[in-house]
Amino acid sequence: AKTDKGGHFLTSWVKHKMPAQEAPIQGDAREQKKQQEEGILRCLFDYLGCRPTRMSMGESPDCVAEIARKRIGIEVTILHPGEKETGGSPLRRQEEETVRRIGLELYAMWASLDWEGPFQRRIEEKVRRAKRFNRSSIDKLWLVVAASAPIWGAAVSTWAPGFDVTAEKLCNLTAGVLEESAYDLVFFYIIMQNKLFRWKKGSSWKEVRQPPNLSTG
Repeated sequence: AKTDKGGHFLTSWVKHKMPAQEAPIQGDAREQKKQQEEGILRCLFDYLGCRPTRMSMGESPDCVAEIARKRIGIEVTILHPGEKETGGSPLRRQEEETVRRIGLELYAMWASLDWEGPFQRRIEEKVRRAKRFNRSSIDKLWLVVAASAPIWGAAVSTWAPGFDVTAEKLCNLTAGVLEESAYDLVFFYIIMQNKLFRWKKGSSWKEVRQPPNLSTG
């Protein structure tokens, strides 16, 4: 429910889960991160009706997938609305602590409506990072920004107000940044709200209302 406190009060709900994501992921932090990134990409590919021939998780970029006979490098990042310019997301830390304390029980928390600043900073950070990538072994480079991620311990802290996200706002937030970047395609996927936006080099942000025939860009 929306309130006058500048947030939403949400109950954790991970029905639209990523593969093997009903319970907290096990393993070290890097392994957990890679599993989460792979799960996000599988959600995206399912939405797009696309099945990569091959998909290999790694670093710089996070994944290399073979799609339509092209090798696509894909960088994945998770948006945390309310995230500070320094110090990360206090809401994510609070949510993870809640989950450690109560286990697999449902929990409720305030979610942040402040998505625009964190989104803009995340895009700028990933654009800077992409300058260091070796593109000799890939044909195209994509960026996937995920929100409302079905991750136990992050469902609330990654929640984005889909009703407030528009293609026009995304254009304003990324004006002049993406066109000069190394990315050919950028997706903003609000997973549990089934809302997807796509930016393509030479074009602008558009909402993907129905699964299209996927172009690698």
